[in-house]
Amino acid sequence: NNSVETKQSKLYTEFYKGFLLALKDVNERYNDNEINVYTYDTEGTTDKLMSILSIDEVKEMDLIFAPDVLEQLDSISSFSKSNGIYVVNTFSVKDENYDNNPYMFQINIPQDNMYADVCDWISKDFKDYEVVFIHKKGNAKKDIADNLKGYLEQERRTVKEVEYSSVLTCEELLEVVNVNEKTLFIPTSGTKASLSQMIPALKKLRDENPVMESAVVGYPEWAVYMEDWKQDFHTINAHFYSRVFVDEKAKDFEKFNSEYLKWYGEDLIESTPCFGYLGYDTGKYFLSEMCKNGKDFNQNSSEYVGLQSSFEFDRINSWSGFVNQALYLVHFTSNDKIEITIK
Repeated sequence: NNSVETKQSKLYTEFYKGFLLALKDVNERYNDNEINVYTYDTEGTTDKLMSILSIDEVKEMDLIFAPDVLEQLDSISSFSKSNGIYVVNTFSVKDENYDNNPYMFQINIPQDNMYADVCDWISKDFKDYEVVFIHKKGNAKKDIADNLKGYLEQERRTVKEVEYSSVLTCEELLEVVNVNEKTLFIPTSGTKASLSQMIPALKKLRDENPVMESAVVGYPEWAVYMEDWKQDFHTINAHFYSRVFVDEKAKDFEKFNSEYLKWYGEDLIESTPCFGYLGYDTGKYFLSEMCKNGKDFNQNSSEYVGLQSSFEFDRINSWSGFVNQALYLVHFTSNDKIEITIK
């Protein structure tokens, strides 16, 4: 009913468009299955949602893809438990209905699980590195940075910190690092401004000490900055983790982009995550699983590596729903390649 379509509206419409392309592909592969999709506009209000949930046909659904509003997710979770209907929470990272709803799928790995995986990754893959945190005076630190520092100190790892005022210098780094030892740098901020303040010093350190082995671990936001900083990421041996990452080498990547343009006459909106890919990945995974397993998600589900998302679902306890455990680890190698590992 808005006179001008909002960006949020465009993004969620793009998600639906991607989902429809997944429906088309799944229908072609499992053509003996009939898949019916019902779509409702909640209009962003809980009142409208409740009127939708009162429709008789909705109580007969096998699967519901929920909107992103936390209050609406609470209502849908209660509805799903009462009617035995599986629900997919694709958008909200903070929702915790999966904790006590056996019918809930949480697409995004929860923050605590993600932090634990990151700590484990750094502990194992950089076990013989001296760790140096880089912090700008007066700036708040990311929670993960403090968690990681505490975790490493518990493991009795050597942990140091460099604190700079405006722009980090190579001289400040040399005050705390031993160029003959392996060093892992971890910024305490993931902003674009902090990158611009740190990267020149990190590059100079490597240029002036070519025998030094060093790496830098950053944050999911770095995926957004790739266009501007990609070559620098290769130079400083950068790594970062993320819930999503667009794999342009995925076998369906070019096919999806051309199909999207063919059917909708437009390119995908630039956003992180890309909502078209998100719609395709979630649609393809869940619709395929329903066709393979006769709508029974309690059977062992398949691992899925998609255009942007990967899914590996587990119940975290005997009464919980399914939680995605997949996390992307991205490495910009010195030979200009991008290595993607899914933890």
